[in-house]
Amino acid sequence: MVENIIDFAKDSYFGRILIAGLLGALIGLEREFARRDPSLKTFTVLCIASAIYGILGEHFSSLDRSDPTRIAGHVAAGVGFLGAGAIFKYESKILGLTSAALVWFAAAVGVCVGLGLIRLAVEVTLITILLLYVLRLLHKALDMLVQTPE
Repeated sequence: MVENIIDFAKDSYFGRILIAGLLGALIGLEREFARRDPSLKTFTVLCIASAIYGILGEHFSSLDRSDPTRIAGHVAAGVGFLGAGAIFKYESKILGLTSAALVWFAAAVGVCVGLGLIRLAVEVTLITILLLYVLRLLHKALDMLVQTPE
């Protein structure tokens, strides 16, 4: 069944956009559960937009002197500005680094989907969400161990 979905998405722009939206929503849900911004809508739109750039890169690669990797590079650079907006310094803490990294990650997932690398996009999304969950649990456990009495 998974293979059928991947094959459909590879052969259909609609399928690619749909997969990108679903993967972006998964990333956004992780941020929702962590009660962090940006969240569901932002990651969904970001992943879809990046997929569109990937589709355009693939489309233009058939033209002479066209390099689809340039589009991926420009998406990564452009999204860096969005991620930078999520990073804040508060007192002695830096906040928003994980959200900024996930903005960048979501763009990469979208470009992968747009270029037809559906399996890669699904696998890295699932691995990343799983790792974020496990690392959040580990972080909470460490915080409980290291708590200093006031």
